[in-house]
Amino acid sequence: MHRPVVLAFGPFRYVPSQRALLRSSTRVTLPARASEILQLLIERAGELVTKGELLAHAWPEGIVGEGALRVHISRLRKILDRGPARHSLPGECGGPRLSLCCAGEHGARCPPQ
Repeated sequence: MHRPVVLAFGPFRYVPSQRALLRSSTRVTLPARASEILQLLIERAGELVTKGELLAHAWPEGIVGEGALRVHISRLRKILDRGPARHSLPGECGGPRLSLCCAGEHGARCPPQ
């Protein structure tokens, strides 16, 4: 039987095939675009991801402004900031780049700033 890929960071687990974010065993509701952004940040944890890369990943079908990206990053920060895992928040790393800084099972580290 095939087990789905599960990406872990802090107290969270993300199942990309189901677009499911879990905190412990409780499902956390995410808007679709926020889910896309989170998936890319998790996949590239510890790396810098440009706003352009995030926009292209979350909105592959068209052009949107950076305002839409800021709204979804803000939502993610609010969702992920519930509890002691503040180290897992998407953070700006100087200039138009973001990174998900995680200390956990995969040993991912924050990139140098």
